[in-house]
Amino acid sequence: MIENQNLGRITESRIDLPWGRPAKKVRNLTWFNKRTFTTAKLSTGLSTERQWYAYDSTAMIVKGHCAYQPIANALAAEGLVPVRTSDERAIVSIWFNQLRDSVCGTYHEIVMSIDSAISGEDSKAGFSSTGNPFHYLYNQLGGSVCKQQFLHSLYINSPLSIAWGREMQAFPKHPLPVDSQLNDGKHSFEAKLAWDSDLIAQATIRKRWGLRASLAEGLGLVTTARLSDVARFLNASEIEVPIQMPRRTASRYDVPTNYLAFIRKGKNPAAIRCWPWHDDDTLELGRVRKSTDCEDHNGHLLFQAADFRPKVVSYIPFMQAYVGTAT
Repeated sequence: MIENQNLGRITESRIDLPWGRPAKKVRNLTWFNKRTFTTAKLSTGLSTERQWYAYDSTAMIVKGHCAYQPIANALAAEGLVPVRTSDERAIVSIWFNQLRDSVCGTYHEIVMSIDSAISGEDSKAGFSSTGNPFHYLYNQLGGSVCKQQFLHSLYINSPLSIAWGREMQAFPKHPLPVDSQLNDGKHSFEAKLAWDSDLIAQATIRKRWGLRASLAEGLGLVTTARLSDVARFLNASEIEVPIQMPRRTASRYDVPTNYLAFIRKGKNPAAIRCWPWHDDDTLELGRVRKSTDCEDHNGHLLFQAADFRPKVVSYIPFMQAYVGTAT
């Protein structure tokens, strides 16, 4: 329901303290109001809606490549194969998300996802892992063999968000909340997450934006894709991202595996900023493992064992999104 046209949708899962946040004025509400919303209830007793949405968030996405076979093994039971480079490296991403206002309140979310195709279909992206870093933005720049992002692991600091994600849309959020620090500073983005003193992941990513970086991004994009595809991406008001969840999670909660995410971009060229990973950026993956009693989603261990190599960074300083069931 919408109680106030300026405050967005008012549900217990959005405003219940301590992890919910009081309803606040929301920008671009007309973009959300055209979506479908279905009432539901969490096992905690809180009323909610079955579709995920974020009114205010920030995302720092690190995309790169891993050894192919360990990632392929992880996808085999899902009926999927990794999208791979011409030199047989699987394409994967780590998302560092700060959610300030969402259907399940405010929280930190670290996502490990895999570009994937249906088993038996072509899964070659057509570029080398050692080539132009902007190649890794291929799935938003024209036709793509990537059919969906397979969400392997999510680490969350909020018990409310964990319950919502698993029960409503089968997000494989680890049941054990993490201790997390995400700092979106003026010159760098810093992240650290752990279970007590056991490191899961930490990163420091320098922000590279300004006239020089903007020109480098433009050059990188037009040397990677056709000018018409780059123009279409820049003029698009939203990005569609198909998502697939683990079958075991979906089966446990009797919900679908496949969803479609919409990320509102608008037509501001700075809405999404991209730059290559640099040698002075850092990323460390820990070695701790914690059981979920369901799916195997200690994704930091999978990416570490598969030799994850960052290539490109995408930064969305103000992100709004909606995730509904795929049709």
